[in-house]
Amino acid sequence: MKGITDRAAQALLEALEEDGVPEDQCVRYVGSAHGGEFEVDGPCPDDLVFDHEGRMVLAVGPETVEGCPDHVLDFESDQFTLLRYSRVRSCRVYEAEQLATV
Repeated sequence: MKGITDRAAQALLEALEEDGVPEDQCVRYVGSAHGGEFEVDGPCPDDLVFDHEGRMVLAVGPETVEGCPDHVLDFESDQFTLLRYSRVRSCRVYEAEQLATV
């Protein structure tokens, strides 16, 4: 996964705050470009982690990254969508940070 849009980052942040999820946990996307699911979890050492407004909002494991290497997570019309990076034009994309240690 190449990144997440500002809309997706904001939606994830709001969901985490509304549900009172502790700061050391975030949303994890598990799947591929063809679909997947979200769960609340803490980051693992090899995850790509996305932050928004100083809060960890999304973790993606290496298998998922390999399954959708040129995709960006977006949020529009109350749903998350994986878009090919080349189609993202109108919003800012947050790049991931690889965790060295947890």
